[in-house]
Amino acid sequence: MRRELEAQGFLARTNRRGTGGKRRATESEPHAFRSSDGFVIRVGRNNVQNDRLTFRKADKRDLWLHVKDAPGSHVVIERGQADEIPERTIEEAATLAAYFSRMRDSANVPVDVTEVRHVWKPNGARPGFALYDHQRTLFVTPERSLVESIMSRTLARRETSDSR
Repeated sequence: MRRELEAQGFLARTNRRGTGGKRRATESEPHAFRSSDGFVIRVGRNNVQNDRLTFRKADKRDLWLHVKDAPGSHVVIERGQADEIPERTIEEAATLAAYFSRMRDSANVPVDVTEVRHVWKPNGARPGFALYDHQRTLFVTPERSLVESIMSRTLARRETSDSR
């Protein structure tokens, strides 16, 4: 948290012993899962990952999902060469978006879906903050059994690094 506040200029940078002023060698990666239809679904684990996933790594044609009006993870379905993404994959990604949000224990969680090209970051906004339009809203219930079945299809690190 301190590093993030320093990067945004809210705190003065401090030299802590042992860091040598170097950046972390490896930055953590978002979760990556394979949908039942074979599409890669990525889920940001914090606001910095959400930013990187949405604004640097995702293709403009990929689908972007986020719980409506609540804090939570950015979820991206990689379209690849596909013209259409099956509804089942979109529902699985919406379930993950609901699960990785503060609305995890709710029923009928509203999740907005839009293409990444319709998501933008206002000037000066904090990491992880995004605005979007052209969305449609799905209502999902993040049932534990469904979430576990999706999460059981976690991609290995070597499978995720070569695609983007």
